[in-house]
Amino acid sequence: HLIIAVSQFTRQEILRRFPKYENRTFAIHHGADHLLIPANRGIRPIVEPYFLFVGNLEARKNVSGLLRAFDIVKQQPRFKDFRLLLVGKPGFGYDEIKKLALEVKCKEHVIFPGFISNMGLVNYYQWAEAFVYPSFYEGFGFPILEAMRLSCPVISSRTSAAGEVAGES
Repeated sequence: HLIIAVSQFTRQEILRRFPKYENRTFAIHHGADHLLIPANRGIRPIVEPYFLFVGNLEARKNVSGLLRAFDIVKQQPRFKDFRLLLVGKPGFGYDEIKKLALEVKCKEHVIFPGFISNMGLVNYYQWAEAFVYPSFYEGFGFPILEAMRLSCPVISSRTSAAGEVAGES
């Protein structure tokens, strides 16, 4: 029997608990072929330029840190028209995230579109100025791969598997 992990990071997490399987555990990364790339961009989701986050809105994804960073970035004149789109479903710690979103100076520029279908996500990625993913902990980091596949610039943490997926790009 073999064990397949989605990243080297996840492989190491498995081996910390089950070291006897070292020679039978392998990392094989995901692909991103579930997102069909259209010939042309769809309709822009919002008029203003925006940064995009996609994932469960939860504490381990560092969404609170992203909100604080966006609040700082918004103070620079070149980012005054930017929005922050937080796409995803509420997760662990969502109440604190929502509370902070109502407290930051830039609160009127933070948008929670909720869950978006794969077809819709393609459009969001293609129009974003950058995809931002400051996650503290990832087993793989699928949204990073999705953004890169759609030629969306990525700003990511280098923790856990997020740095592994983003690589040197």
